[in-house]
Amino acid sequence: MTRIRRPLVSTCIWAIALTAIAILAGSSAEATQSSAIVANSTAKTISVVDLSTLTVTVTRVVEVGPSPEAVAIAPGTNHRAFVVLTSLGRVEVLTTDTLELVATIAVESEPYSIAISPNGLVAYVSNNASSSVSVISVTSATLIRHIPVQSGPRGMAFSKDGRFLYVANSASGSISVIATATNAVVDTISVTDYPQDVVASQDGQFLLVLSDTNRVDVLSLQFGTRLRSITLSGNGIAMTLSPNGATVYVATAAGTIDTIDVANLATAGAFSGIGGAGSVALSDTGITGYATDSSGGRLIAFDPTVLTQSNALAMTAGTSAIAVPPPIVPVNGWWWSPAESGRGYGLEAKNGKIFVSTYLYQDDGTPIWYLANGSTTTTGFSNTLNQYGNGQSLLGSYRAAQWIAGVSPFSLTFTTPTTATLTWAGGTTSIERYDIVSGGSAAGPVGGMPETGWWWNESESGRGFIVEVQGNKLFFSGYMYDDAGVATWYISTGDMTSTSLYSGTLQRCSGGQSLTGSYRAPGCTADQGSVTLQFTSQIAATMTLPSGRQIPLARFSNF
Repeated sequence: MTRIRRPLVSTCIWAIALTAIAILAGSSAEATQSSAIVANSTAKTISVVDLSTLTVTVTRVVEVGPSPEAVAIAPGTNHRAFVVLTSLGRVEVLTTDTLELVATIAVESEPYSIAISPNGLVAYVSNNASSSVSVISVTSATLIRHIPVQSGPRGMAFSKDGRFLYVANSASGSISVIATATNAVVDTISVTDYPQDVVASQDGQFLLVLSDTNRVDVLSLQFGTRLRSITLSGNGIAMTLSPNGATVYVATAAGTIDTIDVANLATAGAFSGIGGAGSVALSDTGITGYATDSSGGRLIAFDPTVLTQSNALAMTAGTSAIAVPPPIVPVNGWWWSPAESGRGYGLEAKNGKIFVSTYLYQDDGTPIWYLANGSTTTTGFSNTLNQYGNGQSLLGSYRAAQWIAGVSPFSLTFTTPTTATLTWAGGTTSIERYDIVSGGSAAGPVGGMPETGWWWNESESGRGFIVEVQGNKLFFSGYMYDDAGVATWYISTGDMTSTSLYSGTLQRCSGGQSLTGSYRAPGCTADQGSVTLQFTSQIAATMTLPSGRQIPLARFSNF
């Protein structure tokens, strides 16, 4: 059951994200992840482990070995496990409940590790002996291409926004930086010794690079220099970043799980007595940790806060890797239903909260928008869709907006990071990420483009803007009011002149589908003047309105 708090009447509709967030009673302290996939390399098996009871429910035997060595689970309600079979040079795609074989994908020599992109669409496999990274479509379970990197690629990590994949090249002493929009290497960073794994800080400032000795190096992404080294209990094997980005867990050959405080870049204690620590996974809330013990053939559950064992499961020989189902984190940007072209949804999820606006029409065809926001569960969001009015127009002086009414219950159930089921007064419909250009939502923006999501001027609260760039094309919408104070919206789309400049024509659409009405196509007129967005960084810009007035914009962060 969901408890819904009625929004407070506020002079700042954007402040509602802070003052009127729904409390979702169905969101428990622990995640709803029910099972994990565990790889046993020496025994040549894959097992499903029930995490609630820490028991094995299904085991699958692999053809030859020694393998498997790594495993990852794609986010989504229809979970698929991607298992790296090192000796066979391939990846098997399995169902996560019965381990039924879905597909077999040939990669290159000695695949070592696997990482699935934050949007859940692409899997990357490092091929240690062939100096390459294989790119796999998660949706179709097919190989897309191989990316050449330097010698001995092993561990990999994404930047938080998914724009870059960092690859630790153990034999060449380097980090390859792959732009995920183009699947090409855009930079190579030299490091000392032989890197085994890498983690990217969520603020995008630095990398933590695990060497083949007993240390982790902190590398500045801005300057490409080593800031400091952190000594471990033993030689490091693999690293895992906590869901909140605050702690790195390092499995070492000394049979410990060492922790690193990311804020202070210093050790923060260790969990010992594991034997042959191989890998670490955490529940999506970070409340429970799981470590594999390869020499003891065990899966160990532990408390990540106090670093003590809470339970253990005897597995088979060479328990090497574990993966738990990741939470479904919806991809920020524009969403729509292809069957209902002409209306859509601007969505941003951050820090366990969501902020979404719908753009559609009143019964008489006049454009209008509604807003919903609140906390997310592991698979969705539910709250009231709200109407606001009497706020600032496109060219008018500032006036504070007012809450008018809750117009409909509003819920989103995410099936993957890019698909969802919407239920509201208009019925139930499937929605998905919107392609501004063909394949654009999967590819994302060219590097250096502005961040996707909500933007605003803090001094003009009550109206806002959502910006998304796919490839080189920008799609922009302004949510505000007409001269009479009725909610309205404008759009503009076109190619970026550069990574920092956009200039285009404002359009105002009308005559389209209302909240509860049957489908009708809108018409759009490009008679609202021109707009220019000069981005001074990926999170700051100056907007020039049709009147020539300039206002500063910044990424909205008050979630």
